[in-house]
Amino acid sequence: MKKTVQNSQIQLSFDLKTGFINEITDINDEYKSNWVLSNSQWGRVQGFDVESVSDDEKGITVFAAGTALDSDGLSLKIKREMTANGYIESYTFKNKTDAEFFVTQETFGIYFSFNSIMEGLSKNLNHVSNAHVWCGDRVCWICGKKINGQDNKLIINMTNGLISDYSISRDVSRTLIAADYRGDIVLNPTPCIIDHNGELTISFEYFFTTLEEEKALAERDNFINVYANTYTEFIGNTIHCFIEYNGKINDIKVICNKKEVEIKNREQLITWDVKSDNWGEITIDVYVNDKHTYIKLNFIEPLDKILESRAYFIAKNQQFLKEGSHLDGAYLIYDKVEDRQHFSDQFRDYNGGRERIVMGIIILKQLQKKHDDFLMQSIERHRLFVEREHFDTQTGVTYNQICRNNKEANRIFNYPWFSLYFKEWYVLTGEKKYIEMAAHALRQYYKITKYIEGGQNVEAYDIIKHLKKEGLLDLADLLKEDLIKNAENIIKCGISSATFECSYVNEWPNERLVYLSQAYLLTKDKRFLDATTVHKKSAESFYTHQPDFHMNSIALRHWDRFWFGKKRQFGDLYPHYWSALMGWMYWWYQKASGEDYSKTIEEILKNNLCIYRTDGFAANNYLYPYKIDAYSLVPNFNDPFRSTGSYYGKEYDEWANDQDWSLYIALCCIK
Repeated sequence: MKKTVQNSQIQLSFDLKTGFINEITDINDEYKSNWVLSNSQWGRVQGFDVESVSDDEKGITVFAAGTALDSDGLSLKIKREMTANGYIESYTFKNKTDAEFFVTQETFGIYFSFNSIMEGLSKNLNHVSNAHVWCGDRVCWICGKKINGQDNKLIINMTNGLISDYSISRDVSRTLIAADYRGDIVLNPTPCIIDHNGELTISFEYFFTTLEEEKALAERDNFINVYANTYTEFIGNTIHCFIEYNGKINDIKVICNKKEVEIKNREQLITWDVKSDNWGEITIDVYVNDKHTYIKLNFIEPLDKILESRAYFIAKNQQFLKEGSHLDGAYLIYDKVEDRQHFSDQFRDYNGGRERIVMGIIILKQLQKKHDDFLMQSIERHRLFVEREHFDTQTGVTYNQICRNNKEANRIFNYPWFSLYFKEWYVLTGEKKYIEMAAHALRQYYKITKYIEGGQNVEAYDIIKHLKKEGLLDLADLLKEDLIKNAENIIKCGISSATFECSYVNEWPNERLVYLSQAYLLTKDKRFLDATTVHKKSAESFYTHQPDFHMNSIALRHWDRFWFGKKRQFGDLYPHYWSALMGWMYWWYQKASGEDYSKTIEEILKNNLCIYRTDGFAANNYLYPYKIDAYSLVPNFNDPFRSTGSYYGKEYDEWANDQDWSLYIALCCIK
């Protein structure tokens, strides 16, 4: 049994047995997409069992009781109601015990089950969305964006209540590929106390908009819009912060490092400045009319200093040295806690090649700035390892495992990365052979992919320029022809799903925009520039502008800690280094289009640099959610790649593995 209600803007359907929402549709959407994942639990409250559901003309009312250890003693009334222009819902928790009830983040969680499964997107890409969440105590919102770049967005804005964090709940049996499904967003309450017979009410409004999400939210009544001109800055520089409040301000206070901050312009726009000579993050508390929220900023070392520290750390701590070993000269994973290196040829994401080739690139970038005998000896030994174990210098064939082993997979991603490795050798030494190797690696990439794109950091444009400089005109023409064929294929395919490793992730539209931009720069054929529009919009669906340096402008990724992290966990990674591809994308698009994206590029890339420590260690990623619950609805489900269990986030990974691509991209794009 279900009940459907609608107005001129939005349609919803409710399950009359569970009280869950099973349909949310924008009436004006040409695709009539359902934003709710099928067979999901949108509107479930974790820790509570539904006792009854009643319906009326405008919606439904759900009555439930707390049945978990942390929620026992609370009753719950959920009111779901259609309004003239939108939809509102409220969750009222009442304390039925004889004393105060101490709410924690474990007491309950409210589920939002977006249709975000990326599997088989060639059939349903117009119906799949990315959802972005911000939990800032009295300010909380979710923004859903279609991956097809469609303008309409679903905004869920908390109008009353206390939400300080979110968790992820994943049914690991939902898809064949673990990376295809992020899971449900689960909002967790701010710890608080409910008096005896008292109540806590959390309310949300849902609405669709074609406005930019920041503008749409700022226009809502009594919305506290806290933001900064940048969220990460180099030490010694100043960050400018702002508050806009859509209502009457009776009282306002800003606290930084336990001290009240002097603010300016006590009207519609309130401003203050933050400056730090110390490395690290800062949380600033904001109180408007006694409603509390916050903003998170970060100060980092200068880019050259990050590079220098990282290069020496790699050479001193991550290079394996053992004469006669296949691994001699390799740069390997480093475990910060155990102070040791790690390698596995069986689990290839832990080997000495693949993504880890970037550690050599970092050494080369430092040597390009300043010669050092120790680093030069280190990189020479690394190059011998690469050419012996992973790369054929004559053909450009790249090997996935040591001993020149491609028996399991001739992995396409490796080719652009090794191409960049030898390009940087050419920049350092000026030796023609290295730019030839770089070109051969890329030509092998195109040969294997048959011009169906699927690799990060493809950089044909500069390599072609270097080839021409060295008089290698035939090779330059062949590589240019490869790039153009690839770009023409992208025009034909449009925004279809990719066929390599993951169905659809931020790197696909990122890289398609890069290929098209490079093709335009080489040919000035406007077809390539015109074709960028849909990919740019798709790429921009993967991020938004939360007031936290971890998240702001950082593309959502949720599976990479499993493949590249020490604990092999799934969950939202803010940041993950491949989020830097968004900056790489804008950098190439800026070159092609002439539009200025310099501020956006800097914001993306500087926020990614929070993973670098002052001693040169760099964490693989930051696991952002409060908690991740992984479960299976399939009985006796057993898959080592999709394990079940619960674990907590808010931590940087203990491994330095393959994260240095974010630093490399920053070095290329931030001038």
